Amino acid sequence: MVPKNLRIGVDVGGTNTDGVLLNPTCPPYDPSRGIIARHKAPTTPDPSEGIAAAIKSMFASSDVAPSDVASVTIGTTHFVNAVVERDVSRLSKVAVIRLCGPYSKHVPPCVDWPGDLRGIVLGCYALVKGGLEVDGGSIFGLDEGEVVEACREIKAKGIKSVVINGIFSPIDAVERQEERAAEIVRREVPGCEVVCSKEVANLGFLERENAAILNASILEQQAAYNELAGVRMNFSCPDIKSIGLGGGSIVRKGPPMTVGSDSVGYRLTKESIVFGGKTLTVTDCAVCADPSLNIGDPELVKGLLTEEEIAEFKTVVQGKLERIIDTMKTSPDDMPVVLVGGGAIIAPRQLKGASKVIKPQWSQVANAIGAAIARVSAVVDTIRSTEKKTTQELLEEICGEAVDKTVAAGAARESVKIAEKETLPLQYVANKTRFIVRAIGDFDFSRTDITTDTLSTTPQEDLRVEQPEAKPLSEAKIAPSEELPKVDISTYRPKVHNRVWYVNETDLTWISTGCYILGTGGGGSPYPNMILLRELLRAGAVVRVVSPRDVPDNGAVGCGCGAGSPTVGIEKLQGDEMMEAQTELYKICPDKATHIIALEIGGGNGLQGMTLGASTNMDLPCVDGDWMGRAYPTKWQTTPVVFNERSPIWAPVCITSGSGNVVIMPKAASDHHVERIMRAALAEMGSQVAAADPPVNGAEMKRWVVDNTISQSWRIGRAVARARQENRIDNVAEIIVEECGGHGAAKVLFKGKIVGVERTLRKGHVYGECIIEGGDVFDPGTHATGSDSAIEFKGRVKIPFKNENIAAIRIPDNAKEGDLERQEDVLAIVPDLISVIDAQNGEAVGTPEYRYGLLVIVLGITASDKWTGSQRGIELGGPKAFGFEHLEYQSLGSFVKPASVIDEFDSSSAL
Repeated sequence: MVPKNLRIGVDVGGTNTDGVLLNPTCPPYDPSRGIIARHKAPTTPDPSEGIAAAIKSMFASSDVAPSDVASVTIGTTHFVNAVVERDVSRLSKVAVIRLCGPYSKHVPPCVDWPGDLRGIVLGCYALVKGGLEVDGGSIFGLDEGEVVEACREIKAKGIKSVVINGIFSPIDAVERQEERAAEIVRREVPGCEVVCSKEVANLGFLERENAAILNASILEQQAAYNELAGVRMNFSCPDIKSIGLGGGSIVRKGPPMTVGSDSVGYRLTKESIVFGGKTLTVTDCAVCADPSLNIGDPELVKGLLTEEEIAEFKTVVQGKLERIIDTMKTSPDDMPVVLVGGGAIIAPRQLKGASKVIKPQWSQVANAIGAAIARVSAVVDTIRSTEKKTTQELLEEICGEAVDKTVAAGAARESVKIAEKETLPLQYVANKTRFIVRAIGDFDFSRTDITTDTLSTTPQEDLRVEQPEAKPLSEAKIAPSEELPKVDISTYRPKVHNRVWYVNETDLTWISTGCYILGTGGGGSPYPNMILLRELLRAGAVVRVVSPRDVPDNGAVGCGCGAGSPTVGIEKLQGDEMMEAQTELYKICPDKATHIIALEIGGGNGLQGMTLGASTNMDLPCVDGDWMGRAYPTKWQTTPVVFNERSPIWAPVCITSGSGNVVIMPKAASDHHVERIMRAALAEMGSQVAAADPPVNGAEMKRWVVDNTISQSWRIGRAVARARQENRIDNVAEIIVEECGGHGAAKVLFKGKIVGVERTLRKGHVYGECIIEGGDVFDPGTHATGSDSAIEFKGRVKIPFKNENIAAIRIPDNAKEGDLERQEDVLAIVPDLISVIDAQNGEAVGTPEYRYGLLVIVLGITASDKWTGSQRGIELGGPKAFGFEHLEYQSLGSFVKPASVIDEFDSSSAL
């Protein structure tokens, strides 16, 4: 039998639907490049019709039989549209079974989805025993009886798509809990499709589950395209960066001129001026600049732009392309850039960062070509022990596994290359490192061992794209959308009455953003904690925040926090361990809390005070403040220890794992002993615990607290939200500076691109260094008028970190490896806050998220006088506490106490 070797690719874009039929074995010197037939037509309102028409047209024009085609690949746009459009006829209900034991109970599946989409897709879910610890041991063994019980409900509801998601399942090579659960489901629910989350995505419990649910929901739609007799269909999902730049992008002359991101899309031939419409598009500008492009009627755009406007248009387009090229590169070297698609005609022949710019002959249908010749890739994201093998030895092994996995997915072994590799030592986990390796290779057309789903059909059905029968929207029982209405930030007022701030979802979102920025790279992302607290609010919980000065002197201010590795935190989502720790502590602690406070405002712990204080938990008001004013890696780096009025502060203390393990320390010799002993227990309790600390009295709290840090987080988050709402992301850093006391109290220290990251593990903490090369981080022509964001930053800066950022230090041009940092090169240093934010969205970038190519802004914020007002504070929280004996603390400015939300917005004071 003659092997099939032809491939079809179809891509449904916003403007056009492209299709190609090609022979990938054609020699590279052949002028046709193997393209046998091509198709390009405006996208139809129903993309399925356009896909079917493209395939029919190419078969008709080439006289090729379907039996000669090895595969058909359809780009993801059509499937994404089903989700975007909330099309109940193309999305199937999904049941989710979590192997999680006691964890994640307050954060159900699809919790962070829009309410209407969740109502369409999520059919039911069950939480059953199972899941792994970070070291590969079981949290609980898989309970077959619980899985069977879950299957009864799934079967009763008639659901045929099921997702299995287990804690740390991507590293589960021994227990195989997801696979075993899937076997049970297939046995109990005959005919169902089961998606194991570990086969879809990597570490990150919620994100992996979301991807698996979407994958399961579109299985029905994907199967519809298998109705092409004997032709294999491949649902590909490339890793891409997107910008709003194409032939239909709308151009506004300004000043300044803007290009996109909105577009006329598939209405280009009706709305673009060159086709007789009235909307100025990129296509119009391109034809005006070069009438020989032979698009539309060049006379309609003749003289539409002045020479100066044409030059500005080219500059903006070039800048956008250079920026996206820079963010996609994985090394500093110039690389060849291939420009494809209908918009390729507008691009210049030379681009910064490109060794050469290539516009292939068939670039007009290159998206379809890309789908047809899509390469095979695989990722290994795993955690391994470095006790008996070096990191480099393990990395080499895992690279081999990634190659094998890529070959198993269909790649020719000789073509497979390692595209990316990253090592992340795990905090508070002995001898464990996370490895992420991605491999990529070319499809092996000689393979006959790859299973395909093909359906027998009659000749008349060969090219028909079947769709499930559409049901009226009302029958889908869509849940009301829980998306917040758009808030006018300039007029929004939080609810504060009788000096009590009642936190709502808008407040929570802003506070969460601010907490991560104040985390100075550490503390872990607040996102899971924010989702949990948001669910409490939606269930009716009341969250109260009060001013420190309103707490009675004889009050008792309790505290609670999470401790552990951020990598563990993205898998083991919080259950009831925080409340369990409080309950167990107060069995031995005579003073019951009347108020609650966050240990540290930075990172996820910044929300724990409000979560514990919620009316459905401890029902206590949360103090607007914390014991750090930021995030620090150890518990003795807190302001009560700085004041040293009594010792120890942090005993008695209780920690719980959430899986039945509780440790109580009734007393300790010092706060340093509390830290060391609890860290040792932490490693044996799953590397993540909840801690409950003894209360201090109200008078002590007022002396020790870093005031109004929840207010400060709220204001920083509001600043980021306002920058986005007003399209001023280019000025977001300056807006944050104003909210932190102005230029006398905070500064933009540097802007540029991360060009190097090194990490190592010492005594449970991740030490490392991030190198940033100065440069512009925004597209040309987007700077706000008069904005400081246009200031040019040159040279290089390094940011050493120990979980959190320690300093921002300029690297001299003549610096050599091993040279000690010089005092004159220090831009900022602890206890002042050094925060790195993403230049593209204003969000904080944590130290685990540092990677090459990320465009960032470095902010410096003056530390609270509770740290800088004494030599002891500088000793505990300054450079020498992090091993920088040769550097002295010099404040970057004058501390300005954060403005209280309660003082500003109390409605009762206005009466």
